[in-house]
Amino acid sequence: MILVSVHLPKTAGSSFREVLKGHFGEKMLLDYGDMPINTPREKRNAKALADAKANETNDFGETKCIHGHFLPRKYLPLKKRGMAKFVVWLRDPLQRTISHYYFWKRSYNHSETPDLHRRVVEENWSLERFCFSPEMQNFYSQFLWDFPVGNFDFIGLTENFDKDLKHFLRFLDIPNLGKVPQLTTNPNANNYQVEPSFEKKFREFHSLDCHLYQTIVQ
Repeated sequence: MILVSVHLPKTAGSSFREVLKGHFGEKMLLDYGDMPINTPREKRNAKALADAKANETNDFGETKCIHGHFLPRKYLPLKKRGMAKFVVWLRDPLQRTISHYYFWKRSYNHSETPDLHRRVVEENWSLERFCFSPEMQNFYSQFLWDFPVGNFDFIGLTENFDKDLKHFLRFLDIPNLGKVPQLTTNPNANNYQVEPSFEKKFREFHSLDCHLYQTIVQ
């Protein structure tokens, strides 16, 4: 059985990766090459389908865990073949998006930054432009294209990371690995304040993601 872990940006996926590395070691495959959000939708979706076709017969050798930024549709054939369990972490869409914006501002590298990230920084996008751009609209739904949320075997909430991580460890019968390193460098994580009118507009613009999140929270 392979654990497929979808790392949605700014949802504590880096901390979770350390947990997975501690357990799976060399049998863990990191898949960060697709850069979905920096790839136009039609191209990223087509690639996911093409990769899924190839994965219909791929046995993945000794791999026991796959973790990274990719559309989960890419590995759906493993689910259909009874070879995989899927996990993902979600975070309040407003907090996640604001965190994403400031992370991109902090992490810009002119020689390595991909297209959309480069545009956001070099064109000096405001937070409002970023939050209400078509590229960021319903970010989760973009990642989960053609992959019903019911296909996930485990969904954790970033806001409840420590508690939900314990549930995850029990879910896979993994021993408690001790304190997980908190890799975020932003002290304001999960506590960004905006005007009520901004939040209302945001939740309307990202209604699909906000509905998804609330469904999981409940």
